[in-house]
Amino acid sequence: MHDFNTTCLTMARISETTADLYKIQKHFNDKVTTHKWLPMEEVYSVLNHTIVAWEKSIRKQIDTIQNHLNMTFNYTTKEFEAFNEVQKF
Repeated sequence: MHDFNTTCLTMARISETTADLYKIQKHFNDKVTTHKWLPMEEVYSVLNHTIVAWEKSIRKQIDTIQNHLNMTFNYTTKEFEAFNEVQKF
């Protein structure tokens, strides 16, 4: 799970970097009168939103897997206890 958390933190940093790139590009486009790179603003914006969504998806998957494993181990213990009860009869 540590690797997944590290991956999520890395993706968060990447999304922060793309947000910074968007701000720099917007600042550039606001200052120049010709040769604006408007499509690059869109690229950085879309890239940021995509990475943020990907990070949220990974975090949700991690939570789902952890929940599933916890429930599996909890119910497995209860199943063995119930089986032992049945064997006593």
